[in-house]
Amino acid sequence: MGPTSRRRVRPIPVPQNTTLHQSGFSPFSLNVQFNQFSDFHRRWPQTIKLHNNSAGADVFSRALYTFDIGQNDLTAGYFLNMSTDQVRDYVPDVVDQFSSMVKSVYDDQGGRHFWIHNTGPVGCLPYVLVRAGGGGGGSTSGDARLLSTRWPSISTAGCGMPWSS
Repeated sequence: MGPTSRRRVRPIPVPQNTTLHQSGFSPFSLNVQFNQFSDFHRRWPQTIKLHNNSAGADVFSRALYTFDIGQNDLTAGYFLNMSTDQVRDYVPDVVDQFSSMVKSVYDDQGGRHFWIHNTGPVGCLPYVLVRAGGGGGGSTSGDARLLSTRWPSISTAGCGMPWSS
């Protein structure tokens, strides 16, 4: 990684990750990923010095931070045999945790550019179709809307707008 290097720091996506820790669903909840990123951010100055790299701390303010919210959290609830009411009850906690992490990336890590993916219709997921007899309707169809109604608490920071209705 020399001064003219075009290498970029890229995240490693973790499939089936969740915002909140879901016992048995994913070991890489959002707070685990955030802690790993914070550790990387803290060690960045030593890394660039060790490799004689000219990239400075401003790489964090120029980076695009991508987040997914909700899909795996909602699915995990059904995977853990929660009722639709139980899944809906923890949506505010998911949004609060998610908001806190995005704010921390902005305030503490220098992130300025965010791409946030909202969740789609949960009732159309293959897992939900089989387990709950979904199909875009029924008791699970309102879950994505519930997440979207909580979304304004995130978008007030200018991070994104909901697309799911």
